[in-house]
Amino acid sequence: KKLGTVVKAGAVAAGAAISAMAVKGVKDFIDFEKKMAEVFTLLPGESKKFKDKMSADILEIGTQFGMLTEETVPALYQALSAGVPKENVMEFLKTAAKLSIGGVMSLKESVSSLAGVLNAYGKEARSVDDISDIFFTTIKAGTTTGRELAASLGDVLPIAAQLGIDFKELGIMMAVSTSITGNTAKSVTGLKGMMAELAKAGMKANTMFELAAGKSFPEFIKEGNSMEDALKLLDKHAKSLGLSLLDMFGNLEGGVGALQQASDGFELFASKKAAFDNFSGATKTAMKEMSAIWEFQI
Repeated sequence: KKLGTVVKAGAVAAGAAISAMAVKGVKDFIDFEKKMAEVFTLLPGESKKFKDKMSADILEIGTQFGMLTEETVPALYQALSAGVPKENVMEFLKTAAKLSIGGVMSLKESVSSLAGVLNAYGKEARSVDDISDIFFTTIKAGTTTGRELAASLGDVLPIAAQLGIDFKELGIMMAVSTSITGNTAKSVTGLKGMMAELAKAGMKANTMFELAAGKSFPEFIKEGNSMEDALKLLDKHAKSLGLSLLDMFGNLEGGVGALQQASDGFELFASKKAAFDNFSGATKTAMKEMSAIWEFQI
């Protein structure tokens, strides 16, 4: 009799729990449907078949990477809004999800970072997988985090892309600078100031570089030379005048940014550059490591 009472009570409790789960499931579905409807406002005229497939694909990404629809669906909206083509958006989100997990950042932050690089570099942009791997290698080689890099990198992307400085080299410079400053925002400010003064006509660094190279800094970069080549040339010119690299700049922030890159006779730059030699697959490796922990498995 006692056992029967316990079983009956357990059955009632189980039934209540199942009912609660069913109610929550319905609410979640309604919320998912509403959020997807918002996504489809960005894709007017698409067929029901297309919409059903996109809904199924975003659910599959959530299952594959252990993410709830409250994170994946807004990320889908964000990616489409940023200009990621609808044909490639799911592959883009998979890469962003890997970067999110491996780089210990939100999916929103990883989507914003990857889309920012793609938009800044346009047709000259590397593949999204390469961008993700370079982004993570910058975290690994420097003294920064995924969230710090995501918050600050956009400030230097436009000028770097406009000058034709490869994203990989920008990653190397960020790794060098953050290793010295330990402050991602300050590092970005220094690099931005350095590039701006070198590129803008009439600025001291621009004038000094033309004296050293016989051509403008933008022309030098367009010819296929790197930022490293430019700084070494300017450093050599400074020494020939009995001056330091800092003296080549009128702006203190830009000058300090250049000094950081030239630290220890460019030895620090060389060591960070070597860390990027095999950047391919860095995101996947980091994600594999993070996905092995119990929290992710559960």
